[in-house]
Amino acid sequence: MINLGVYENQRGQEYFQLMIVLPPKYWFSVGYSSWSYEQLFDEIGLGVWDVDNNQLDFAWPRSKSC
Repeated sequence: MINLGVYENQRGQEYFQLMIVLPPKYWFSVGYSSWSYEQLFDEIGLGVWDVDNNQLDFAWPRSKSC
């Protein structure tokens, strides 16, 4: 089972650092990606992802259906 939280990889951190230094030269896209069940857990086991299970407070309100 995967808990809700923040998932990011080292490459993502590098992109954010570049965005701060050179914003006009880079495009960023937010979207959906999927992994096979084994692939995601293998990558987490290899330390590719930093997983944080802390409660997140978002800037937008949740809908009543959530």
